[in-house]
Amino acid sequence: MSAVDVIRRRAKAYILSRPGAATITDGIATAGAATSINIKAVVQQMTSKDLRNLPPGQNAGEWINIWSEDEMKLNDEIPFRGVNFTIQRISLWEDGPFYIANANHTFDNT
Repeated sequence: MSAVDVIRRRAKAYILSRPGAATITDGIATAGAATSINIKAVVQQMTSKDLRNLPPGQNAGEWINIWSEDEMKLNDEIPFRGVNFTIQRISLWEDGPFYIANANHTFDNT
């Protein structure tokens, strides 16, 4: 069984939130309205080995891996276990074909 077969079999429905394009007026940027995008994906927490391999300063907070045949983009947000995670890295596995994304949620103690 191939990796893409496993993704298809185990995928669940998620709703990504994609930030809208910012507009600039008089030098001030205003965020555009977010768009909701339905995808099917497999989401899992990163392993401890994955976390150790993150660049210094990026290993704080919580990280997840996302596998999907649907396209994802940087800064898309995906809800997982009641928390919104922001996609920080994406790669396309062309042999699949499917996308692998890393997303994080940084805890704010204020």
